[in-house]
Amino acid sequence: MPLVPDAPVRWTGEIIDPKCYAGSMKPGDGKTHKACAALCLRGGIPPVFVTGPDHAAYVLTTAGGRPIQGDDLARVIAVVGDRVEMSGRPWMIDDLYFLDADLTSVRRLTP
Repeated sequence: MPLVPDAPVRWTGEIIDPKCYAGSMKPGDGKTHKACAALCLRGGIPPVFVTGPDHAAYVLTTAGGRPIQGDDLARVIAVVGDRVEMSGRPWMIDDLYFLDADLTSVRRLTP
């Protein structure tokens, strides 16, 4: 997906815990991994948003690239492992993609 500076996007995907998703747990995504992912995110692992069929991964941040913490983290944990739709502004540093998430826009989708 091309990144357009400051262009808001609305994507469908899943919020995951990247440590488990990358292979330390099988499965590392979806409903079967929801409780484990919540523990990892509470422990400080940054949440990642994985989009549709191309599985592009974006580290979730709040406005200005700040880490997800406090009430924002609780909002993310409530939907981790679920299929969601959300808005934000993508950006990148070197080869790492980020999404300044509008966490008020997160909407859980039915399976």
